[in-house]
Amino acid sequence: MSFDFATASVEEAKTIILGIPYDRTSSFMPGCRFGPRQIRISAENIESYSPYFKKDLITLKIYDAGDLQLSFPSITQTFAQIQKQISKYIKNNKRLMILGGEHTITVPIISEYVKSYPNLNLIQLDAHPDTRNEYLGEKYCHATVIKRISEFLPSKNIFQLGLRSLTKPVQNKNQFLLNVAKHLDSVKKRIGKNPCYLTLDIDVVDCGLMPAVQTPVPGGISYQELFSSIRKMSELNIIGCDVVEYNPLASPNLTYASVVAEIVRELILMMNQNR
Repeated sequence: MSFDFATASVEEAKTIILGIPYDRTSSFMPGCRFGPRQIRISAENIESYSPYFKKDLITLKIYDAGDLQLSFPSITQTFAQIQKQISKYIKNNKRLMILGGEHTITVPIISEYVKSYPNLNLIQLDAHPDTRNEYLGEKYCHATVIKRISEFLPSKNIFQLGLRSLTKPVQNKNQFLLNVAKHLDSVKKRIGKNPCYLTLDIDVVDCGLMPAVQTPVPGGISYQELFSSIRKMSELNIIGCDVVEYNPLASPNLTYASVVAEIVRELILMMNQNR
């Protein structure tokens, strides 16, 4: 199954949609691996026209590459499989819309992007900082994502917004608690015209509004704040993004899948604003 609006061939497409249904280290409520499929199903419930950007997805050249068929013999092999798949799109100047899966997938994705964009910046919208060195014996997992990325991407290039579930106090000036939209102007100023990747953990949204996540945390941002933030980020040079941690097993109501599908619509339009 593919998105109805993704009608371009892979050669002519400017934006590639790729599902990475990985959730091997999900520690609280596994099920994120079913996210990409449910998002595609519920996309039939939303319109392709955005009232926020006043644009329609059908005017863009989009290709749906389906879901990556992962093997799980080791994390090293899984990462290599992800890197091999996305590297060809990056080299051909495609903008990637990645559907997770747990947040761990962002590590191999960013490791490929920095090869082509050494001055890359990363914006993370998330309830959790994901900066543990290890969690439950796992060095590579959803709780260590940013720690692993900071080993090859300078911390000054990583901006974390919406944090509200921390094991330690704020550790640096690039960590912003509770809110997203009000901090974006200063973040945008610091990033400037440099290339930027956005990783969006759905649990940044209040779990009272979005309970279908692996690790729900109360007190997050509203849908409206998320959409206004996406509009603000359209002024940046966003070259790729992912949506992670949507878990249809945590709350099987397809309403939540429709919300994520609409977020995907806005993210695709965001990436194509300044092309």
